[in-house]
Amino acid sequence: MNLGLGVDIVSVPRIRKALKNNKFKNKIFTPREISYCQKRKNPEIYFAARFAAKEAVKKALAGKLKKIDWKEVEVAHNRDSSPKINLDSKVKKKLKNPKILITLSHTHEFAVAVAYLIKT
Repeated sequence: MNLGLGVDIVSVPRIRKALKNNKFKNKIFTPREISYCQKRKNPEIYFAARFAAKEAVKKALAGKLKKIDWKEVEVAHNRDSSPKINLDSKVKKKLKNPKILITLSHTHEFAVAVAYLIKT
């Protein structure tokens, strides 16, 4: 059963500029996300994709939660390298252990994410 859908598109140059401020990076991204992105060539592309994913998840959860913090949503990876969403345990409990499907795509200019909240 579909419970929510969210999509977001982000300008990579905008994120590149924001990343110059460590306060932004540490407010939005978890330590694991920062580590993952910084190991990549052109890390701003990966940060932008994760930012878009967090926004898409927030939109998919709209109406289910009053507020969700940036770091309560983490973009991680399955064994096959496909992206997955890890939610903070408090959020999982409130939502009764939801399943969120996520897809990410990016170019050097834009990053986009689609999040799909389903009931398992």
